[in-house]
Amino acid sequence: MTDPVRRDLLRTSAILTAAAIAAPLLPPSLASADGGPTVLGRPVGLQLYSLRQHFPKDVPGTLAQVYGSRSA
Repeated sequence: MTDPVRRDLLRTSAILTAAAIAAPLLPPSLASADGGPTVLGRPVGLQLYSLRQHFPKDVPGTLAQVYGSRSA
């Protein structure tokens, strides 16, 4: 490894370590400020890639279904 690559690796490692340490310390209300769905007090999300088969057929309908499932 050259010095710039090693430096980038160390910097990235330090940032990821700090993020991993700080993430559990965030209060759930701060992490889920929009009132989105939570599991065990932690916010959850949806990767829209998992809906890739539904989007070509009906994008607005698919998003409406996802948004509607938030309240469930």
